[in-house]
Order: sequence, then structure tokens, then C-alpha cells
Amino acid sequence: MGFTILGTGSALPKRSVSNDELSEFLDTSDEWIFTRTGIKSRHVCSTESLDDLAVAASERALQVSGIDASQLDLIVCSTTTGDHLVPAEACAVAERLGATCPAFDVSAACAGFVFALDVAEGYIARGRAKHVLVVAAEQMTRALDWTDRATCVLFGDGAGAAVIEAGGDSPLAVELSTAPDVETLRVPGLIGTSPFKDSADSESVLSMKGRRVFKFGVSAICDTVHKLAIDAGILVEDIDHFVFHQANERILSQAVKRLGVPDERVVRTLRETGNISSACIPLALDRLANAGALHTGDTIALVGFGAGLDIGGYLLRWKLSHIGNKNALGHNQRRTTMADQKTFERVCDVIRETAGLDDVEMKPESTLEEIGLDSLGTVEILVAVEDEFGIQLDTEENPKTVGEFADTVEAALEK
Repeated sequence: MGFTILGTGSALPKRSVSNDELSEFLDTSDEWIFTRTGIKSRHVCSTESLDDLAVAASERALQVSGIDASQLDLIVCSTTTGDHLVPAEACAVAERLGATCPAFDVSAACAGFVFALDVAEGYIARGRAKHVLVVAAEQMTRALDWTDRATCVLFGDGAGAAVIEAGGDSPLAVELSTAPDVETLRVPGLIGTSPFKDSADSESVLSMKGRRVFKFGVSAICDTVHKLAIDAGILVEDIDHFVFHQANERILSQAVKRLGVPDERVVRTLRETGNISSACIPLALDRLANAGALHTGDTIALVGFGAGLDIGGYLLRWKLSHIGNKNALGHNQRRTTMADQKTFERVCDVIRETAGLDDVEMKPESTLEEIGLDSLGTVEILVAVEDEFGIQLDTEENPKTVGEFADTVEAALEK
């Protein structure tokens, strides 16, 4: 028995920290960070707890799915940076949601969401669950050495979630593996205060062998995608969307080049979020759904890779949930742009470049006022967009949201 994703959700801390802000206390610069990572900013917890983010993402996924917390049969949470070692992060989520089902965590680093999804699918296959909430929540900023520019610039905090239901075509293929390696990427455990411990414990901060991670990441993505395609009996070029762990733009670019797939099929979020470990994949999936880019029958390859060294790959088939017009994976109701993902992202890039809004997160529903544009700034963007796309925009009145901006461009392109 397979499953269907009914709804997704995500949450980020309010505080966004730019590369320029990091350069105030690190020997670095925006150019140094961006050219090496593709990251411009990251969201960091200041007033929020990880419980807050995990619950917010879960509540959104439940809202979109049309499922009440009382209907959940299982909650599985992926995290390596929970607010508490015990109880599990999933238990904290269950308490806040008012759920009474079994709840526990899995730890597979940046591949954790895919591993958690596979655990949930196992419960469904055995008839132990009908509705499962799968969450990934990470506060990576608590595990960093903030004097090490090689690592602390890479990570951010956030959460993503999905509600799945028994019945459906997913997964079409699954690839989970581990190439045991503790030293390449690690965070030591608690130091403790035992009077019987003779040796000194290492500080609980992240250390990473960057070159090893780069090579591992590229091969993990490419090998896993090929295996998924073979197992599903399709060609790599037949896969509609690729949602990879957002570790580094160089890893993504190299993997895309090797796979030979169109760049526009690969989701990217790390420019504004950085690496949020296991939360990268569900957050990117939620962004895809929010943008209205997913359609019934679409195939989606998820590939996570990280410490361990763990690799998780899932090939999904997207379909409308039984809730019908309420969502397309639960998202048609909140879809605020009809433009395709590539057009939307290009419009966002033009807005950022023209208005100097590199560190501003943009969603289809974001109003132009919210992102810092006045009426004059909007006119400047209109001109810049016309130049970028080589079109003449027909606007009796200025668009009010980024999504409307993209829709206007799409309509002009179709003429």
C-alpha cells in the first residue's frame, strides 16, 4: 500500500541574517560567502524555540490537508538539534497539537526527512496508520562555532512538515543507504559532569571536512537519482521535479550538470535560508506546492544526504488529494500565482537586483509593500522586468503582490 501527501507546511524564524551582518564579526564578506555557497542570508532563531517552528509547520500542513490532529495515527520528527534530548521533539509537537498518537524522533542528519518518510510509509504498509504527520525541524545555529567562517555561514534554522494518508502511488522507488563515516561531519554529544569520566569531552559544535562533503554530496545526488529512475522503470529526464538537500550551490550545480537535467526542474531555497539540515527538503517541497508548480501525475525526486554518511532518496507521484478542490496536495486554495516556477523565480531575481532586496524572502502572496517597494519602486521594477523578458506589460494598475507581478509577465509571454 502506498500513500498520498495531503498537505505540506513550513516555518522560518522571523530574524534573517545577511552575509553583510556576518562580516561584521567574521573575517568574510558577502562576495566570499555567496560565490562559494550561493547563500545570501539565513533565518536564525532569536525569540522562537524549535518547538515553535515545528508546531507552526505542522499546523499549516494539517490545515492544508483538512486533517485534524485527533485523526493522526503517528507523528515522526526528524531532528538533530531538538530543544530537548528527552522527550522527543515529536512529543512536544503532539502535546501542542493536542494529538494522542505515538510520537518519536529519527536522527539521520540532513537525510532525516526522507528516512522519517520511509518510517511513516512502513507504518502505513503494515496497516498500523492511516494518517501520519512527518516533520523535520532544525535549529542548526545552536550547534555552530560562530568563530569558524568555513561552517557558521552555511546554516540556518527552520522546519517543514507533510501530512500523508494511506492509499496512493507513492513511493515509486526508495533508496536508503549509509557509508559509515563519523569524522567527516559531526557534532559531539553532551559534555556532562560525571566525576568518573577520565577523558575530556569535545565541545558540542559542528566540524566538517568540506572537500569530502562536496564530493560525497555530488555523487550521492547523482547515484541516487539514477537508482530511483531505474527502480521505477523510467528515465531520469522523465522526472518532473528534483528536490535535493540544500547544502551548497556548487554541489547542486555540479550534480545538475552531471545528471543533464534542465536547471529549472531543480528547486533551490538556500539563497535565503542556508542549509537547514533535514528541514531543507520539506521546506522546498512546500515552496513548490505554494507556487502552484505541482500537478497531478508529476514525479518528484527527493534526495537527502548528510552526516553518517546517510543518503535518502524517494521518488513520489503527485496527485490531487481526495479533498478535491480544496487543495492540489492541499495547495490550490492558497495558490496565489498562476505563473510557472521558473517565471516566478526570474521575476523575484529582477526585483531583488533592481531594488537591492537581496536578503528579502519573497512568496507569491508577498505584497510589494511588505517587501519594501513604494509606487515609484514598483514602476522601476516594471521597466526592469520588461527589459529582462523583452515584453511590454499591459497593466492598468500596478500589481499588488509578487505573484500578481509574475502572472502579468506570464500573460505577456503567452501573447
